[in-house]
Amino acid sequence: KGKRKRLSFKRNFFKTTRKVMGNCQNNGGDGGAEGRSEKHKEIEKEIREKKKALLTEMKMLLLGAGDTGKSTLVKQIKLVYKSGFSQAEREIFRDIIATNTLIWMHSLINGVTTLNLSWGKKENEEASKQLVDQIEDRSLPSLDERFKILLKNRQILLNLWEDKAVQGAFTKAHILQLGESAPYFLNSLGRIAEEAYLPTDKDILLARARTSGIVETTFEDSGHCFRVVDVGGQRSERRKWIHCFQEVSLIIFF
Repeated sequence: KGKRKRLSFKRNFFKTTRKVMGNCQNNGGDGGAEGRSEKHKEIEKEIREKKKALLTEMKMLLLGAGDTGKSTLVKQIKLVYKSGFSQAEREIFRDIIATNTLIWMHSLINGVTTLNLSWGKKENEEASKQLVDQIEDRSLPSLDERFKILLKNRQILLNLWEDKAVQGAFTKAHILQLGESAPYFLNSLGRIAEEAYLPTDKDILLARARTSGIVETTFEDSGHCFRVVDVGGQRSERRKWIHCFQEVSLIIFF
């Protein structure tokens, strides 16, 4: 009898358990299945959208050493496919151009000494020393201070550029390692050393600024979205290149 009672208890226990579980499934099962179905649809939609984006997006990676033209290409893309450069961006390039110009003049002044050239005017030699002190001032906090130096020394810069000693040093530009843009900007000193100066598109294309880190630019053409990734070409920047190869469609070497 005891055995039959135990068997009867087990049957009733499992019967009751199945009934309770069944009620739970009936009460929440449909909602749970519906929730899972909606979640599944959302995931599928997300996958489809990502695949579509990958089909229409082209990632272009620009690789190469410094000063090979990567950033110039990015600037050309911005001019052709986007709205060009804003007022704020032009002001930044104004300060970069001022810095470039002062560095080139500094190199030419040093070149006069290195090449043992004679100054055309004694006052230009004295003025060159004062200018060098200002350019080498490490306390200048920002780029816009360089433009202020350019404005402050406008006439001195023009006089130095016309001096036979500086012109003599300029004929050895390849030895002094002046940039290719140096003649253009030095011959434009009277224009760029003006308070109201804002760089033209050509000025911006010829301005030299080292790319640090990773710069991304996007544009659309013929139904495709292009994402251009410009990474710094200096040796210290190259360790960052490996992180940019994911999902790349095109690599342009410079």
